[in-house]
Amino acid sequence: MSDYKIPGDEKLQAAKQKFSELSQIDELLSSSEKLSSVSPSALFAYANGAENETVEKALGENLALRRIYRDMLEKNAVYYVPEAMAASSAKKSDDILSREGKGCRIRMEPSRAEPNQVYVIVELSGNEKVTPTTLVVCDVEANCSRFPLPKIRDGVAQIIADRDADLVRLLSDPKTEAFIR
Repeated sequence: MSDYKIPGDEKLQAAKQKFSELSQIDELLSSSEKLSSVSPSALFAYANGAENETVEKALGENLALRRIYRDMLEKNAVYYVPEAMAASSAKKSDDILSREGKGCRIRMEPSRAEPNQVYVIVELSGNEKVTPTTLVVCDVEANCSRFPLPKIRDGVAQIIADRDADLVRLLSDPKTEAFIR
């Protein structure tokens, strides 16, 4: 037989509290390990268009890393389209949203030929020397999706997408932000 003494309610409650605290610390430490597994240079390269599966996986798992990535996008984007907060910055008709940023506008128009398709039209009026190649749209939790821009002609790029495509869904949400780089 063993002489193990069962702790009283007070000691049991204290042990549970300590276990909870240690679990939270362990979770924070493992989260920071995931964050540090992606070097700043790799994240910066990814924000500037490089492909990197390790960075993509880490972004999917770590909110803090996604926020850093989103900040990098904002600082390095040629054009930025903020959340559609005011009625003047977003016009909505038939569930299709149009919004504007400094030197650019993104609007969606339903296709007349195909009812399940939408034209995403990116209009650039700025005199930037860099020709953008990518549209990045981020939701409120900094989950960002990249979409290649077709060749820009006379300051306009058009993307044809299905109505239920991620691009249309994201741009239809007034809380998303778009970065054109």
